[in-house]
Amino acid sequence: MRALMLTAMLTAILAQGACGPKPEPAPAKPKPVVSDFSQDMDAKGTEPFWSMKIRGTQFTITRPDHPEITATAPGATIVSGQATWNAQTADGRPLTVKLYVSTCQNGMAYTVYPLAAEVVLPGESSLSGCAYKTAQAPRAPTR
Repeated sequence: MRALMLTAMLTAILAQGACGPKPEPAPAKPKPVVSDFSQDMDAKGTEPFWSMKIRGTQFTITRPDHPEITATAPGATIVSGQATWNAQTADGRPLTVKLYVSTCQNGMAYTVYPLAAEVVLPGESSLSGCAYKTAQAPRAPTR
């Protein structure tokens, strides 16, 4: 009888443990962001106004009231969702260009772009703006 009671108690205890809350699953690791930075790209920004064309290893930056800047980079360093080019201008100055996979909006035209852009030219203010693959230029929304 005692063995029967002990068996019943153990069964009840084990059943309670089986019905308890289940442990939370481990959070999934974030998947890397994949993007193709090998195509021609365009970027532009406002305040100050500027635009940039990336054609292979060649960069051209235009700004009102400034001479055009041309630069060459051997290629981009690409990590999850970001490409960085360390270029050199025609007059020997370093130029860094970064494109990020991130929704970006031109506040003046309300156009939404798939990439954010940053251009750093030492001795000058950094330029921030939006970028896109030249062949897939976004259109401004119609009103």
